Amino acid sequence: MKITHLIFSLEVGGAENLLTDIANLQSINHKVSIIIVNNIYSTSLIKRISKNVEIITINRPEQSINPYYVLKLNVTINKINPDVIHCHHHNLINLLFFRKKCKVYLTLHRNGIPLDNLRKYNKIFAISEDVKSNIRGSYNIISCPNGVLYDNIDIKVDYNFDTFKIIQIGRLQSKIKGQDILINAIHHLVYHLKFDNISLDIVGQGPDMKLLQKLIDDLSLNNYIKLVGNWDRNFIYQNLKNYSLLVQPSRDEGFGLTIAEGMFAKIPVLVSDIGGPMEVIGQGNFGFHFENTNFVDCANKIFNIKNTYLDLENTQKLSDAYNFALEKFSIQKT
Repeated sequence: MKITHLIFSLEVGGAENLLTDIANLQSINHKVSIIIVNNIYSTSLIKRISKNVEIITINRPEQSINPYYVLKLNVTINKINPDVIHCHHHNLINLLFFRKKCKVYLTLHRNGIPLDNLRKYNKIFAISEDVKSNIRGSYNIISCPNGVLYDNIDIKVDYNFDTFKIIQIGRLQSKIKGQDILINAIHHLVYHLKFDNISLDIVGQGPDMKLLQKLIDDLSLNNYIKLVGNWDRNFIYQNLKNYSLLVQPSRDEGFGLTIAEGMFAKIPVLVSDIGGPMEVIGQGNFGFHFENTNFVDCANKIFNIKNTYLDLENTQKLSDAYNFALEKFSIQKT
């Protein structure tokens, strides 16, 4: 089968990481190509793509309405003549004018997708039941959870700690990812609960970097919190085991790939109690949760996790979480 994945840009992110892993696995048995429409892509991410996958760049300036790039895209697709075009943004089908007859699929990577274009697709994949349930109306939607290349993740074996080290991974866009909630929770832990042998590494880049750094400065938390920028995924996979806890404080999250990665590393995970993350932790059976946007509740849950860290019940919970993630969220299953 000839499969062509179509995406606007290929920067570091959950959807892009998933696409990379899926395309690599598909290329073992199929002829796979990835077409990047805009001139925005990460060279480090492209280096992770198998040589069996053809990478084609259209190099359209972002939001350009020049018809040259649409023509170039359609000529390229006609030359490939794929059996399936798999889109990773709901608007992409509107750029496909001259394609030969083939099936066009869409993956919904988040909530809040406009419904205008959905009926134009032959089939739709939602990354979680939560995303699927948020689409109102009758559409051909299948829930297909995101998957993790878990074999590359080192597993935590030592649960003793001098400093309780927390990690949060995600684009620095606090209205969605909620880093400000976690920063305020750390302030509550340090200055109200007097828990000061604690540190937080926030991994990622994005438009709110200066805003979050100002919040850290204003709350006198520079000794406790670092914005460390983007880390290579292999580095993250090798170092998750060195952390005591992964927190995902998102205000809105369709799935939460980093949560599953933490479960595969056998570190506790704490998430906001919204649909996607709660689905990843089995509605609370395989992870911890706090009330969405409530930084005091977040702080209290971190404090309780720290106080019960070495309990046998907790370590069994981590093994159960690993097994649950293995059953549900391996890239092979996806």
